[in-house]
Amino acid sequence: MESVVREDAHREAAFREALINQALSPVKVLPTLLAPENLDTDIWNVFLIRDFGPTLGGAYLPRQKVVVSAEIDPRGQRDVTGDMAHSLAHELGHSLVLAHVPCTRAGNLMATDCSAGSRTYLDPSQVTRAQLQAHFGRPF
Repeated sequence: MESVVREDAHREAAFREALINQALSPVKVLPTLLAPENLDTDIWNVFLIRDFGPTLGGAYLPRQKVVVSAEIDPRGQRDVTGDMAHSLAHELGHSLVLAHVPCTRAGNLMATDCSAGSRTYLDPSQVTRAQLQAHFGRPF
C-alpha cells in the first residue's frame, strides 16, 4: 500500500440520484465521481465508498483502472470480513484480467452469486493469468 487518502465525495448528489433512479446506473455514474487529480495510472487505485445501495458491492472500472468497493453490503450491513471483503477481492480479480466464471461445486472468487464451495478459490489457470498481470505492476 502506498498511501491512504480520505476525501469528500466528488459529485455526491449525482451518485445518490443514480442509486435511487432506476434509469441511471451507479456503475456508469462512478467514473464522473472520481476526481482525476487523485488517480494514478501506474498503481491500483482502490476507493472505498460507504454505500452502493441494494444492488452492488463493488465495481472495477477498467478505463480508469479503479476498483471501487462499498463498506455497506447490499443488505445494508457493514461486514468488512465477509461479503464486502469478498466483493473487494472479486473486483481486484477483474483488475488482474480475471473474468466472471460459472459457479461450480468448488466455488470460485470470480463466480457471481455463488455460495457453493470456497468463495476465495481460483483455479490454476486463473492464478497464472493473475500472476502474469501482476508481473506488469499495474492494473489491466
